[in-house]
Amino acid sequence: MNSLGSLDVIFYERRDDPSNGLTMLYAARSKNEGNSFTNWRVSDTATDLDAFLTEESASLGDYNGIDSVGSMTYVGWGDGRNGVPPFETTFILSSARE
Repeated sequence: MNSLGSLDVIFYERRDDPSNGLTMLYAARSKNEGNSFTNWRVSDTATDLDAFLTEESASLGDYNGIDSVGSMTYVGWGDGRNGVPPFETTFILSSARE
């Protein structure tokens, strides 16, 4: 929770792909203690997780991170946008986001 009382979470989602194969990272924010959330897409490129994840390496979300400092929320996540094992990306979410 940030200093403005907003609760932020991140998650992988396939809603943008009609074939349910490509994944994007989404963020969600609650301003009422988790009773409801507004969410939006964070990543700008879809990832085909099935292209490089195996049963042994299916831990992509284990390395995601989210932290709120003051009025900002910082997000780091792994993806495979280049079709190779995940690399980390950092994104800053403004607390002004509704």
